[in-house]
Amino acid sequence: MKKIQKLFFVEDDPLFLRVYIDFFSKEGFEVETADNGLKALGKLESMEKLPSLIVIDMMMPEMNGLEFLRVAKSNPRYKRIPVIMLTNLNSQSDVEQAYILGAILYLVKTDYSPKEVVGKIKEILSAYKNESSVHEVSVPVKDLPEKKADSPKPASKTSTPAI
Repeated sequence: MKKIQKLFFVEDDPLFLRVYIDFFSKEGFEVETADNGLKALGKLESMEKLPSLIVIDMMMPEMNGLEFLRVAKSNPRYKRIPVIMLTNLNSQSDVEQAYILGAILYLVKTDYSPKEVVGKIKEILSAYKNESSVHEVSVPVKDLPEKKADSPKPASKTSTPAI
């Protein structure tokens, strides 16, 4: 029997959240949700079975994605859970700060379809499953924002943030 993997999706846009819940559920994932970082921390605390991966938005009320990341990665119980930022913010400083705080991937919502996001998450979870102790994961990503918008990178690049 295939083990069902649990995702924790933290997003304050109910329509966006519903679309992703539908996509992940159809792919066989168990999906837990929260609409801000503060509620997400509370739910994590009460979870008996921790999620395999957390997907979190950046801009949310009460506690944003970076604040959540800072707190979650400082907690021994949660620090090994991979976190993906899925947001509309694409400034270089936001990307860098997310990686510094422990995100393993930073995706801009408008650059990826839900199907592409599901594919990236499956790839990441597969990498974590195949490694007994993963400290870095290399996942092909679309262009990260540059300081100059007119200097594109080839799409075949991979990004491996140091954690």
